[in-house]
Amino acid sequence: MSKKSKRPLTASSKAYSNKQSKKYKVKRPQGLLYRNFYYIGINVMRHSHHILRKAKAFLTPIKDFSFMLFQRGVVNRFNRLRDEFGAVKNDFSYAAKRMRIAKERGFGEVLVEPLRLITDGIRKHRSFVSKLFNVLAPAISIVLLVLTINFYMNRNYVLQVQYGNEQIGYVANEGVYTQAAEMISDRIVGDAKDVHLEKEPTFKLSVGKDEELLEPREVCDTVLGLTGGEIEEAYGLVVNNELVGAIRSQGDIQFLLDDFLDAYKSDAGAKRVEFIDDIQVEHGYYPVSNIKDATELKSEITTTHPTTVYYTIKKGDSPIAIANKNDMTVEDLKEMNPDLDSEMYPGARVKVQKDKPVLGVKSIGTNVYYKTLAFSTKTEKDSSQYTDYKQLKTKGVAGKERFEEEITYIDGDEVSRKLINRVVESNPIDAVYTVGTKERPQPPKPKPPVVKDKPGGGSGGSQGGDPSDPSVGKGKFAWPVPGVRTISSPFGMRNGRMHQGIDISCSGIKGRAIVAAASGTVTTKAYDSGGYGNYIIITHANGYSTRYGHCLSISVSQGQQVSKGQKIATVGSTGRSTGPHLHFEIRVNGTAKNPMNYY
Repeated sequence: MSKKSKRPLTASSKAYSNKQSKKYKVKRPQGLLYRNFYYIGINVMRHSHHILRKAKAFLTPIKDFSFMLFQRGVVNRFNRLRDEFGAVKNDFSYAAKRMRIAKERGFGEVLVEPLRLITDGIRKHRSFVSKLFNVLAPAISIVLLVLTINFYMNRNYVLQVQYGNEQIGYVANEGVYTQAAEMISDRIVGDAKDVHLEKEPTFKLSVGKDEELLEPREVCDTVLGLTGGEIEEAYGLVVNNELVGAIRSQGDIQFLLDDFLDAYKSDAGAKRVEFIDDIQVEHGYYPVSNIKDATELKSEITTTHPTTVYYTIKKGDSPIAIANKNDMTVEDLKEMNPDLDSEMYPGARVKVQKDKPVLGVKSIGTNVYYKTLAFSTKTEKDSSQYTDYKQLKTKGVAGKERFEEEITYIDGDEVSRKLINRVVESNPIDAVYTVGTKERPQPPKPKPPVVKDKPGGGSGGSQGGDPSDPSVGKGKFAWPVPGVRTISSPFGMRNGRMHQGIDISCSGIKGRAIVAAASGTVTTKAYDSGGYGNYIIITHANGYSTRYGHCLSISVSQGQQVSKGQKIATVGSTGRSTGPHLHFEIRVNGTAKNPMNYY
């Protein structure tokens, strides 16, 4: 075949071609990736347009068919119904004209003409009436059904209870009467032979209001009121869901309970008491045999019954002690605890028997006690005083601390103790002493006696001073309490008796050192309970001797030789003494002399 020759382009075709070229002229993407995406996109668009065209061609007949059905089934029917409704509307005008003619003919025609009009209208428009009925009847039926369901669902159905020949009232369900029957059994706890109750009541479904429904307690009271036995209205005392007794006066029950609590308050010294049991006062009908007077009910609630509790063994407890604490015999204790001998250690728990009252009571009280806060002792140094100086500057005062604890009792027995308040009412004041730090110069050591050679060789004399030292005498004695020169009682007559020495004393002198007034030998170290107390006598030369009384302690022994200024004892208040001091005497050949004459 020969190739077709190209058609020459006219001016208009050239213009169209240029326009289309400009429209679809796209700059080709560069690169392999871009060219592939471009190719895929062009093909997707082409196939999408093809699919849309096919779908449109397929759905167009379905659309036309559906439109035809809608036109015939809905639009045409609506148009016919509209035309028929218009015809009915025109007939109403015709009917009005016929009624005016009937009025002119008389009253009888007025009564008959509406029937004729209705008959003619139904005959003429029976198709319209039929169609209208077919539409309205289901709608009216649905409306009536909804209204009926709503009416019956909103009604409150209850059970009407009939007991014997008497109608009791309405209850929510049969369980209410069951609870009432149980309450009746609980109330009739004594010998109630005259009380006859029907076992099965009669129930009937009825319509009622919630306000008319009875509670189990109300049903119980009503049934008891209908019985033919000896039942009376009273107030029952119920403890832990058990009836203790009934009484006709509610005020008497309250008085008995208050009086019961007051007894525990006075016994335990408690500030607050309360029942630990669930106590209720229930009003209702009770058999006469269960109704008591106030005296009988008081006897009921004050009685006790034995019960088993646990006792925690404390240090020092024994079977006899545990039995005595719990008002038991050892035999009963061992019977309740067969392994008692192996369980006797602190912290172990053993069974004991307690008399528990009908009404359990918890009492809470407080206990206040005090403790002494000890003071400390401090010292202040004084460089102007010697090291054996000690003077009280501030007297120590003990402080006081207040403790308040809460004690809990169950039935009069203590079960717990808790500290609730602790206050320091006064702080202790420390005792302050002033002590010296100045070293006292040591007395010069006595020169050893000159020992003359005796025939036959050897040496004589003694170490530590010669009791026959001729230096002893006036002005040669050392002061017996270094640093203390206060004379609290001088030599001479005192209270009708001769005071044969001097008393050296001052504040804080107790425990101060006592030194020997001169060298000599301790000839007496003794205790005189009715006079000098602990005392020492030192014998010196030339018939002199010194006595040191009321000593706290003595640091030398009898027969020991001492030097002048050597510590021999400490100041005290032993024997017949009114306070710490040193009683010091100087005697010459056994006669007491005024020591102040030798200083």
